[in-house]
Amino acid sequence: PSSLMPHSIFTFLEMARTWKAGAFHRKAPHVLQVEVRNEYIKPLAFQEYSPEYPHVERTVGYAGRPSGPAWYVSIEDNTGSHGPGTQQEHNPYEADSCFGRVIEGYEDVVKERITRMAEEDGFIMDESQQVAIKEMIIYVPNQTNRKRKHYVRWRPRRGSVLTENQEAEISEDQEEENEEQQQEREDEDEDENTVEEEDNGEEN
Repeated sequence: PSSLMPHSIFTFLEMARTWKAGAFHRKAPHVLQVEVRNEYIKPLAFQEYSPEYPHVERTVGYAGRPSGPAWYVSIEDNTGSHGPGTQQEHNPYEADSCFGRVIEGYEDVVKERITRMAEEDGFIMDESQQVAIKEMIIYVPNQTNRKRKHYVRWRPRRGSVLTENQEAEISEDQEEENEEQQQEREDEDEDENTVEEEDNGEEN
């Protein structure tokens, strides 16, 4: 919902782009919360919320006041507990930001694995029982080679603020892209040759 929650989504993308470390460290009956260990990412400048994108099951929202960078996955409908007026009694309009949803791995990863990280609900202080997030990757629609993948890994531009490994990743990704483009050209040449052979067969 980028048109509804631009500030929240931009903050999350920056978090993924500069990811250092973090983990699911809180288990509750209604949410699973992530602690973000990254000094680059600051809390939201303001509470951003749209009634068009409520806190239903599978959605992702920011925790705390000011919200972020800690975030959580709703494992039940939290419209009535994290929506407008639920976090601050004196402000009937203020709410947790809700800015995305889990589209893959919800049942087998989120609900089956992460909910088993600790026996009791609450904040998990023992890091050995937390579920660490080692890497966050941004995927964007594939604009160059639609035959192969619907989404491809986003590559930061050179000169932007990068983590220690991203410069090396750019070079590796560039090599992969070059190989994919070469394969695409070979596939197109093969298709053209097939068409020519079919045309010649019809003429004979």
